[in-house]
Amino acid sequence: MKKLDSTNHDAVRVLSRLYEIVEAGEKGYAVAATNVRNRALKMLFRSYAQQRVKFKEQILAEIQRLGGRGEPGENMLGAIHRGRITIFATMTIGEESREKVVLKEVVLGESYAIRTYKRTLQENLPEATRELIQRQFEEVSRIVDKVQMMRGKNGNWLMVRLYDT
Repeated sequence: MKKLDSTNHDAVRVLSRLYEIVEAGEKGYAVAATNVRNRALKMLFRSYAQQRVKFKEQILAEIQRLGGRGEPGENMLGAIHRGRITIFATMTIGEESREKVVLKEVVLGESYAIRTYKRTLQENLPEATRELIQRQFEEVSRIVDKVQMMRGKNGNWLMVRLYDT
């Protein structure tokens, strides 16, 4: 394992924070999947949760490569946000309204993730680390655009349906 110098220490610190946010996103998508009945949305949210698992693993490997030890802790704000999703979805009447509430909460959580990725990319990171985080940021941004389209954006909507045929 590599010795932690001051540059790596700063990188490990910001990567640990990003790890917490990515983990919150993973758990948030899992909660969102349980709070919608639309099978296509369930599958989509589960796939996004699995993507975040991969992102988490990549970030943790990078933290360890830079000399960091252990797995970062859980993000308390993420736990609160997941509770909000469940509470709002439970209190909402009608499936379409419930989906709208869940999509709204997903966008809220993802906007925080986007800000965290941007802040991370502004830090002094080793080039390989920056490239990894940039790739993840671009993928998260694409997903946010899709989720916003599912909510309706500029008069356009993205419909997500699963057919049995």
